[in-house]
Amino acid sequence: MNGMKVKTYSIFWLDTSVNNEENMAAQTELRSIINRVRNSANPEEFMQSVHLIRQGDLTFLIVSGQLGCIVVPEMQNR
Repeated sequence: MNGMKVKTYSIFWLDTSVNNEENMAAQTELRSIINRVRNSANPEEFMQSVHLIRQGDLTFLIVSGQLGCIVVPEMQNR
């Protein structure tokens, strides 16, 4: 990779049901194509993980239900 910069693709997933059977299957599938999948059921832990995102990384945030009402406004304020 002579001089090429490798991009990191990440998914940060916040869901109270992140560890149910259906979501675990989805995570397994995602891990086969994405460099990094981080999951959490705790909004504070999720926000700490989001701070690890480096500029230039392509990052997808998955936030479900009521937890979105908690973290999305906080992320907009940063």
